[in-house]
Amino acid sequence: MAQRQRKNRKRKSANHKHTNLARAAEGQARKIGQEYQNAAVAGLEVSSRSVSEFNRGLQEIADEMTDYSKQSLEEVVRAWQRLLDARPFGRLVEIQTRYIQNAYEAYVSEASKVGELYLGSARRVANSMKQVTRRSR
Repeated sequence: MAQRQRKNRKRKSANHKHTNLARAAEGQARKIGQEYQNAAVAGLEVSSRSVSEFNRGLQEIADEMTDYSKQSLEEVVRAWQRLLDARPFGRLVEIQTRYIQNAYEAYVSEASKVGELYLGSARRVANSMKQVTRRSR
């Protein structure tokens, strides 16, 4: 009988160890699952913010290009009106030269603005990614 009691105690002790081990493994699995879920949520948030920032940047660039196109077209119309009103040949050359200089300066200025808009958009996308990844750690 004493031997039977010892065997039962050993079984209970072994069962208790297995139960504790199973609980520990379950806790570890839940922790890993939660970390995975947090990483997935952070990834979705990064994607969402970066796409949003990218779209905002594209909209700014489109708005800037629309404004530039309108101004450029207005300048072409003004130049044509001046050309049609000009009488001496020297005046025609002067109007055309001034138009070309102004158009070139406007183009260079616009190219610089658009470059800055692209750069700003890329910075905002990168910053949104940094912010989200910092929070998810």
